[in-house]
Formats: sequence, C-alpha cells, structure tokens
Amino acid sequence: MEGFKLKMLRKLKDLIFMFRPELFEPAEYWEDPEYKVLYLVTSKCACTTIKHALYQGSKKMKFEGRDIHRDGKVKGQFRKNSVSSFDKKYDDYFKFTVVRSPSSRLVSTYFNKFVPYQNGKKSIIGFEFYGYHRSAFWPDMNFEEYLDAISSIDTRWMDRHIVPLDYYINQKAKFSGRVFKMGELGKLFDALSEIYGCQLTNPKINSSEKPTSAHVSLADQFVINDSRFARDLTEFGL
Repeated sequence: MEGFKLKMLRKLKDLIFMFRPELFEPAEYWEDPEYKVLYLVTSKCACTTIKHALYQGSKKMKFEGRDIHRDGKVKGQFRKNSVSSFDKKYDDYFKFTVVRSPSSRLVSTYFNKFVPYQNGKKSIIGFEFYGYHRSAFWPDMNFEEYLDAISSIDTRWMDRHIVPLDYYINQKAKFSGRVFKMGELGKLFDALSEIYGCQLTNPKINSSEKPTSAHVSLADQFVINDSRFARDLTEFGL
C-alpha cells in the first residue's frame, strides 16, 4: 500500500512541478522593521540558528514552538519577495547574509535531506524533493548519484538548498550588504546583540549524521569541476 501511495505521490508532484513557478523562485529574507534588520536567508548556512537568534532579539515576534521556517512565514516575518524588495527603503538597515563552502553545503543538504530517509528515521512519503526537477532526486540515491543529478540541473531551477550562492546572492537577490562566512558567526552575533541591546546566543539547532571523508572528497572535486559552484570559492573567499 505504501508503494502505491508513493507512486501516486510522485506522479502528482511531477504534474504540479510542470506548472509551478519554481524556475524563478524569488529570494527569501527576514525583516525586522523595528530594529531595521534585513537578513537574506541562505539555506544550509546556519539559517535555522540565525532565525532562532533573531527571534531572541525581537520584542514583537515570538517563536511558539512550530517549525522555525514555517513559523516566521505564518507571522509575516520571513517572506519571499522579488529583488525589488532590496531598494532604498533598506538603506539604513543592517543588511546581512551568510555564506558557506559550496562542497560543505552540498554534503550538508544530502545528510539532512536524504540520509534520514535511508536510515529509517523519516518516512519516505515525506521526502522533500519528490517531483523536484521532474524527479531528479529520490530518497535512496547515493551521494554520487545526487551530485550527478545536480550537475544536470540548470542553475535557475535549483532548489534553495543547493543553488550556488554567487548566483543566489549576486544575480537573483542583487544583494548589497555585509556577507559573513560560517566561521564569522561570532562576529555576526556580536553585531546583532549590539543592535538588539541583548546578548544573542547560538542555539546550534540542526544536527545530522557526520559525513565521511569520502563524501567530502567527492564534493570538493565536484565543486572544482563545476564552474557554477567554483565561483562561490572565488567570489566569497571560501
């Protein structure tokens, strides 16, 4: 029965994918107009941790225990807008985003979005990528198959978890603000703590199984061979 449901779910999501406007999915950002903070969200770059920290600082927006990503969108704090959102209105805002090594992001996405379905920690019916790019991904694909699938996808179609950050930040969002590396989160939290007038802490929310050296090596080689991801290294000094 589960196999039949899974098959029908795939067909349904494939059909939906043909008509949804995911090709040009706009950039996502978090805005706090009271404290004039604007965060361009970059998936798999500590975004869960950062969103929790921003909730700590906000006096009006409180996290009520639901999924942090859905919670903010329900309350209107996290939005997906076109690049026109980054206009003169935000000239006096503290604008920031966070970047991470492209190979580390790709490995993190695989271990967070695929491995839990392979080891039985999550039901495969809930697999996030069903129907994505005409079923380019499936739950039990190995890491090499995952990388091969990514190499065949046009950058404009890429899901937010895997899209090259140079494309996402500079071309899609046309973002002009401070760019912090993952190793500089301490500096970011210090800057935010000063703005909010309280010490923000790093809750370190996400946890996934640790990748092997083989996964890291494959991802490093993939990035070197794919110029779209290699540009992240030179553009952001990663």
